[in-house]
Amino acid sequence: MVLAALLAAAVGPSLVFRAPAEPTLDQVIAASRDAAVARSQSLRLVVTTSGDWNLRLPSPYDSAIASGSVAKTSAPSGLIDLRLSPLGTCVAARPLPPAQSAWDAARCTSVAAERP
Repeated sequence: MVLAALLAAAVGPSLVFRAPAEPTLDQVIAASRDAAVARSQSLRLVVTTSGDWNLRLPSPYDSAIASGSVAKTSAPSGLIDLRLSPLGTCVAARPLPPAQSAWDAARCTSVAAERP
């Protein structure tokens, strides 16, 4: 029983999703990617134009893991629907808004956002 308690103490924190109080879109995507890698699970991140985001298990389980809102200044101009793999890739399930159209799936970032 002591061994089970030690394992739960070591593994439990990696299964908890952590995002800042008023995160930017990039912070939510990065934290979601980290959660998929830490959980060794495929996840789905949906961010609406109002800035509301929802991190879920993919179908057929489709249960919510976390949700919240991004800072209004970083809300996307269109719906973002990403499939996050346990290997750390983020593939768009539908066309991304123009600001994120140059998407790097391996790094889970918009190439346009990285330009100075």
